[in-house]
Formats: sequence, structure tokens, C-alpha cells
Amino acid sequence: MTAISSLSSADIQSQLTTDESRLNAPINALNTQETTDKADISAWATIKGKVSSLSSALAGISNLSTLTSRAATSTSSGIATATATDSAAVGTYNLTDVTLAKAQIIYSGVIASGANLGASAGSLTFKFAGGSKTVKLGAGSLTASRVASAINKAGDGVEASVVKTDGGGRLVLQSSATGSSQAFSVQGVGGLSHFSYSPSAELFTSSAAATATTSQSIYYGVASSSTTLGTTAGTLKFKFAGASASKSVTIGSGSLTASGVVNAINAQSGSLGVTASLVSSNGTDHLVLKSVATGASQAFSVSGTGGLSRFSYSPSAELFTSTSTARNATVEINGVPVSNSTNTISNAVTGLTIDLAGSSLSGTSIRVSNSSAGVVTAVASVASSLNAAIAGITNEIKYTPATKSASASGSTAATAGPLIGNFTATNLESQLLQAVSGAEASGLSATSIGFTVSSAGTVSFKSSTFESAYESNPTAVGKLVSSIYTTLKDITSGALGSADSSIGGTIGAQTSALQSDVTSITSQIATITKDNNDALQILVKEYSTAEATAQNATITEDYLSLITNASSSSSG
Repeated sequence: MTAISSLSSADIQSQLTTDESRLNAPINALNTQETTDKADISAWATIKGKVSSLSSALAGISNLSTLTSRAATSTSSGIATATATDSAAVGTYNLTDVTLAKAQIIYSGVIASGANLGASAGSLTFKFAGGSKTVKLGAGSLTASRVASAINKAGDGVEASVVKTDGGGRLVLQSSATGSSQAFSVQGVGGLSHFSYSPSAELFTSSAAATATTSQSIYYGVASSSTTLGTTAGTLKFKFAGASASKSVTIGSGSLTASGVVNAINAQSGSLGVTASLVSSNGTDHLVLKSVATGASQAFSVSGTGGLSRFSYSPSAELFTSTSTARNATVEINGVPVSNSTNTISNAVTGLTIDLAGSSLSGTSIRVSNSSAGVVTAVASVASSLNAAIAGITNEIKYTPATKSASASGSTAATAGPLIGNFTATNLESQLLQAVSGAEASGLSATSIGFTVSSAGTVSFKSSTFESAYESNPTAVGKLVSSIYTTLKDITSGALGSADSSIGGTIGAQTSALQSDVTSITSQIATITKDNNDALQILVKEYSTAEATAQNATITEDYLSLITNASSSSSG
């Protein structure tokens, strides 16, 4: 009798594994395809990002007229600088006879630190061309620093400060703005009645009062010994304390220089009681008048007439001395005289703002020209984005062959981009390169304005070449840039589609087809997986039934064998 073989659990499991592998073969193939499709989708997403960046950069050169600007340069920035708007006419503007606008600055004689300037309340009235303004101070506020503080707090067009010098300080007053209209006079009242100044007078400053041991000494700053003090004959009158009459010296118009006045006074010093000298201090020359004798009776006042009418001094007054006369800026622009209250002139030439920095007879030249800075920046951005887009496509379609090395670790396997052989990607790269390499307009090529396409397919841009070309012929360069813009805009729009496109250009079409394939594969895998699971369950049942049948057959075989063996023994 033939023996019935038993089907073991291990055999069944092995068979089920073989059957499952067979059933899953289509799923594995679909998974591989899905992985490939997803890699392609990712590659297209990368390309789309690069092309989108290029499209954004292209917006910057869509209208070059918005990038056109003017630049203003000066041959001597120490004299003047300038800025220009697009309305400024291109050309050269020669600036000559430049004189800076100044504020009026005057200062008092030396005031002892903390000294009270008056015993009663007082006020200072400042008179400008447009009116007068008064600052009032109480009796307890009449120190130099408090007077300065009150003036600054009032903010009435005059700024005050106290500059320390010679063991005390000088009260300095300055107009808040520049220009001849800012000239002011000062008149003190009450406790400040001894303070006064008029721009029409060149007032002396006291350096020493007449005492029992000192002579009175006053001074006035001059540029040099040849400084002209007047244009017509003039007289200086000296009035001494206690004297009923004044003494005077008359100086002809030809002698009204600082040295001429000194010589005239000294020639009569015996009768006048006053000597004169020129003293240089800290780089500044001073005309110094000094009483011949000492004593309180030697205190004198000075008043001028004629060509010297500007000069006056009274020992009873803290008279201010001018160091800067308020004046307008003056300049000749291409021979046309211009006057301005400040050193910033914005209304002389349309679109041009001139900032004067220094006085000069010879002046400087301001050149207004077209500026390519905005255009260069925009075109450079397009070149950079274009190169990035091309490189991004190249990376997705390139093939890198395997390399061999003496050492196994140095060898590399061949690699291929996910979109290798994809016509749409390859064609897009070709179009982008051709947009530059083949660009021509108005007799210019892309190379002549700074673009270079290498044999490896990279785009570079040299801004200096573009600037030179634009400076030489902005119209022709503008037409070429416009041509490149139009070509690239068409390419990017075709690749990306428009906002109202349901597909989204060629990139969108590729991605959509791949996504549909992935969706289909996912559905197929789900269906096949369910069918496989059902088939395996059937096989498991069949194998289980077979195994049970085999086991029953074995039991029957063993039982029959026992009967057969027993029968044989009895017959023997």
C-alpha cells in the first residue's frame, strides 16, 4: 500500500510565502512607478520655483522708463555737491563766485563766572527785518548762563551760549537761520540796559577797564593790517570820563586801512590821549586802542563819523562784537547770479538741488547725466534668476557617468536626473538659453551689453559692460533689454501658465499628468492588495483542508496496517 505524505505547517507557510510574492509582483512594479512619478513631480516643482523667480525678476525690466534716473556729480565736493531728480536736464552747470550763507554771530565782553549782570529785572529786545521779539528776565536770573537759557527757551530766532575764556565767559548770540534777513540788533532794558548791538556798527570789545593801575584797552578784529575800514574820509572821536569836550582824529579815504588808522592815531597820541596798535592773537589780527595814562578818568568812549561811522564804544555798555555777519549764499550758475538764504539751493535749476559747502571764486562744476544704476540692478537680477532657472533644469535632466578609481571607495556609480530624456524640460532649458544667446536689437547683441552664455550652458552678466553700453546708447540698449524681456516673458508664461489657467502651463500639464498617474497607481495598488488578500485567505483554507485530509489519511493508513499485520500473524 502506498504511504500518504503529511503536509507540514512549515511547508504550507513556505508555499504561502511563494504565492504572496507572486501575487505582490504587480504591486511592486506599481510602487516603483509611483516612486518615479513622485520624483518627477518633485523635479518639476523645483523647476517651477526657479522659473517663477525668473518671472518675478522680469517684472523689474518690464518698463525701463521707470528705472531711468539722473545722477549729479561735482568736480569739487568741498565747494558744492548736488542731487538731481528725473526732471533735471542733462548737462553741465558751472558754479563760480560761491559765497556761503551765514548766520549772524555776536559775542559780549568777558563776564566773570556767576556774576550778576544787573541789579533789577531786565529784557533783551531782538530786532529782525520782520519785526522784534523780547525776552524778559527777573532780577535773580541775570547771570550769563541764565540769560542764555532764557533766550534759548523763548526760541525766537536767536540761539545763545556761554563760551568760557579768560577766567570767565562770553555770551554768544547767533541767529537760528542763515541769510541776510536774519541780521538782528540787540537792545537791553532795565537790568540789561548796558547790552546792545547793531549790525550797522563795528563795535569794539573791552579787554581792560581804566583803573588806578591800568589803562583802558579795547579791540576790534581785522583780517590784516591792510583791511579797509571805510571808503570815504572819516573821523574817530574820543570822549574821556569827566572831560567836557571830545578829541578827534580825521583820516583821509586813502588811509582807511587798519595800519593807516593806527598811524594816524599814534601821530596825535599826545593830544588824543590814546595809542593804537595791531596785535595778533590766536591767528586773528586786532586793532587795539589804549588810553595813554591810567586811572578812572582815562575811561573813554569812541564814536565814528563818515567812513568810520560804523565804529563805536562806550565803557558803560557791555557791547557785543560781531564775528559773523548774517548774509545770503550767493553763486553764479552758468553766469547767472543766484542768491539764497540758505546754503541749499533748490529753486535755481529745475530738478537740481545744490548744497554749497565752501566759498570759492573759481567754484566747481556740477554734471547731470543719465544714471544706469536702476537699470543695471534690474537686469542683473534677471540674469541671476535666469541662470538659476537654467541650472535648476540642468540638474533635473543631466546624466553623470560612472567613474572608476584605483580604490573601490573612490569609484562612483552613474547617476541620472529624474527628468532625463524629458522633451518638455529639455526644450524649456533650450528656449531660456536661446532667449539670451540669440537676442539682437538695434545692431546690439546680448554679448555687447554684458551677457555671456558659456559652453556649459550657464549665463553670466558683467555690469560694467552694460553700464558702458547704456551710457553710449541708452535707447538701443533699452530696445534690446525690452526684446529679451518679451522673449523670456513668453517662455515663462508658457511654462507657468496664467492666473486663470486651469492647467498652469507646460509645467502644470506635466505635473498634472504625473499626479493623475500617481492617483491611478494608488487606486490600482489598493484593488490588487484587496484581491491578493482574498486569494491568500482562500489558499490558507485550502491548505488547511488539505493538511487535515492528509492527517486523516495517515491515521487510516496506520489503522489498516495494524489490521493487516494482525491477520498475517493468525494465519501463520
